[in-house]
Amino acid sequence: MRPRARSGGLRTFAWSVSTRGSGAASHAPTIGRCSGSVATAGSGASPHLVNDLPTLNAFTEEDFETLSDWLLRRGKGIFDIVELEGFLTAIVIGPNTLQPTLWLPKVRGGKAGRFKDLEEFNRFVQLVMGFYNDIVFAFEGDPRRFQPTFYRSKARDPKTGRRIIIVDEWCVGFLKGMRLDAPGWKPLKRERPELLKPIELFGTRAGWAELEAGGEVKMHATWSRRIAPAVRDIYAYWLPYRRQALAANRPRRH
Repeated sequence: MRPRARSGGLRTFAWSVSTRGSGAASHAPTIGRCSGSVATAGSGASPHLVNDLPTLNAFTEEDFETLSDWLLRRGKGIFDIVELEGFLTAIVIGPNTLQPTLWLPKVRGGKAGRFKDLEEFNRFVQLVMGFYNDIVFAFEGDPRRFQPTFYRSKARDPKTGRRIIIVDEWCVGFLKGMRLDAPGWKPLKRERPELLKPIELFGTRAGWAELEAGGEVKMHATWSRRIAPAVRDIYAYWLPYRRQALAANRPRRH
């Protein structure tokens, strides 16, 4: 696979089709979709890379809903669209570019995730890669506007009357993405552990115990709002690392 390099060291991947051969259901519409717009969550063979600099189609709201429904029906691998966004975000903004061959099996539930035919497999891969590239473009365009996609619970805050935002799925996904490159994330965990604190609170058993001990309503109100700024700061932290790696990998001109 030949990735396309962009200014911030993030890389999009373009694929052609191969020619050979839980929480979502209990929550109301999601908010976020990378740029702050409203979105809704729904109710093999190896592809090969196309040649030089192909046109990348925009990942639409219809694509988002189609992928969400598909993940729920499959019920294996990562089967929640919000968790998938967290997972892909960690991969996109992390210290190293991870090839899709490493993380796609985690999404589809193993190397031989079941699909009824090659066409279905290709469509699934196209949707996932489109979602990945959408996150890349969000950070490359204006990282200050990035907003994770969270679920809105039907329950309301007794003080404000607003529906409670459910952030756990996204945080669980982000931490899963980090674990794919655990050694690479060590500098941030050592130097800026506070950036991971809000994500770990909502994405780990130890964090859930801490939330309960501190009073879930109060802790949720305090820490859930810190997730998006932390993610943007994580992106900024790794930016010089990615640019350095990109420069080192550029062919030298003679």
